[in-house]
Amino acid sequence: KQARSLNIPLIAGGRDVIGRSMEEGGLDELVRAYGSVCTTNLSPGLMNAILTDCRQGELKEHYALPDDASVELVMPRRDLLRPADYFAGWCIRSSQGCDRRCPWCTVGGKGFFRKKPSTLEAELRTIHHWFFIDVADSFANDAGFVRENVLPVYKKSGKRWGTELTVADVLEEDLVSILRSSGCRLLYIGLESVTRELNRKSSRKMAEEVILQCRKEGIVVIGSLMLDVMGDETREEIREVIDWAIRWLDFAQFSLPALLPGCALRKKALRSGTVILPEDWEKYGGAHATTQHRLTLDERARLLEEAYTRFSRFDHVMARVL
Repeated sequence: KQARSLNIPLIAGGRDVIGRSMEEGGLDELVRAYGSVCTTNLSPGLMNAILTDCRQGELKEHYALPDDASVELVMPRRDLLRPADYFAGWCIRSSQGCDRRCPWCTVGGKGFFRKKPSTLEAELRTIHHWFFIDVADSFANDAGFVRENVLPVYKKSGKRWGTELTVADVLEEDLVSILRSSGCRLLYIGLESVTRELNRKSSRKMAEEVILQCRKEGIVVIGSLMLDVMGDETREEIREVIDWAIRWLDFAQFSLPALLPGCALRKKALRSGTVILPEDWEKYGGAHATTQHRLTLDERARLLEEAYTRFSRFDHVMARVL
């Protein structure tokens, strides 16, 4: 609204716009709200077309890549950013996409695209820091590509780095020691639950095996856990998850699942009428309940606060340090 009041051309895009466009009536709603939208990832060619139309004052209502288009991962203009302004100022992206199709995620099922090793090498030369984060959606989704193309480049750089991957990918490919020798010192792992089997390729036992391997190699583990994803968890079960995190993780991200636009969990909730309305999109970030549950909103909010408070107790912090 502010942009329109100032006669500034506006086009909306990004993951939530893509997801919303996949829902019934979503594209029409987006066009009414923004006037112009892009409902796919961008290629350099599509970005040029959008910028050209913008300069000419002729933005179309809808832009999208063809269904069979490939996404080219190019080297970003790092000079446009000031790394000191960001918590993770130095990032790189070796790949984009994932084939896991997790019901709470909006990444899976839209293709997997790889950055050329030569581009990775050139990009690493622009990173003037000893540590960086690879922000691939699922770093080891293509283990062959990682082994043959990514890890040799990272090892050659001599830098330390961290990334996000799944328990299954680490175990199936026996990656922990190889990651460590290539400079990896931090792994963010989407565990989601250790009391329910949300994914046939992940379990509590598998997670514990990966964490033990990481401890032996000196790799810090951050684990992501969702407290109310199934709709029928009890207080006791959620506290079991918290106890497990305190015992096993260096850092933990606790959250309530956000029904993100386009994800399977949201579509199911819309069909069953269990989405909490009205939809306040500022609360769809994991810190607020977005779906109905046997536990009330207040109960889940208190359990989420309890998770972080207990995990951050001084004695637990000291135990992890030691």
